[in-house]
Amino acid sequence: MYVCICARVAEREVRSAIHSGASSEQAVRDACGAGTGCGACADRICELIDELGSRTRDTFAALRG
Repeated sequence: MYVCICARVAEREVRSAIHSGASSEQAVRDACGAGTGCGACADRICELIDELGSRTRDTFAALRG
């Protein structure tokens, strides 16, 4: 499924960018191009950052133990 229709960026690409360290909407734009067109996908990008960012923080905290 596409998150960004304008740039043809799939959700998996946005997820990958976030997993690789993109922690802001601008960082996702720089990493994969999502959000560089009309901006209609900005809310979904932010939702994914919130969702995946908290999971990543929880995982790292668990690993540190």
